[in-house]
Amino acid sequence: LFYLDEEASFDATAIIRLLHALHPMFLALGRLLEEIHVPLAHLERKRTILRTYTKSLDDLCIQCVDAVTGIKQHRRDLYGDDVGNFTTTSGRGRLKDDLESSTWRQRQDF
Repeated sequence: LFYLDEEASFDATAIIRLLHALHPMFLALGRLLEEIHVPLAHLERKRTILRTYTKSLDDLCIQCVDAVTGIKQHRRDLYGDDVGNFTTTSGRGRLKDDLESSTWRQRQDF
């Protein structure tokens, strides 16, 4: 188990006793792991899948933040130019006034 030389500054018998004491614990741990079906390969697969999903989620979050930033920038550009009121600029307000006045005139005609 161990290859010791004469210059070893530790007590080899103490280490061997410790290993003999720990050996049943390691065997018991191995049996417990087998009983609960947690082989290392299975855990590694789960870890890989978790890393993949986490990276995908991070990428989606970054895309969402970029999209929101783009929308906010676009809104700033819409309201940032010299257009004070969109309805006035588009003529929508004038169209509404024209419709209301024509409706009023039709009522007057009857």
